[in-house]
Amino acid sequence: MNIKDALSILALTAKADQIAIKTAYRKACTKYHPDCNATGLEMMKSVNVAYSFLQEIAYNGAENRINH
Repeated sequence: MNIKDALSILALTAKADQIAIKTAYRKACTKYHPDCNATGLEMMKSVNVAYSFLQEIAYNGAENRINH
């Protein structure tokens, strides 16, 4: 996965900070959770991978932003 894919899955821009990433993740989880959306299982997997990817590479502190 590359950073553009991860950002697009969570509907974020490159200037997203830690709070924006977490908020977008929670919103996507609500929308695509398999208990609420029977066809959302594959999208939920993508959402989880994108969130993990952004958490790993994005920053070491709340003030840093994604600059790729």
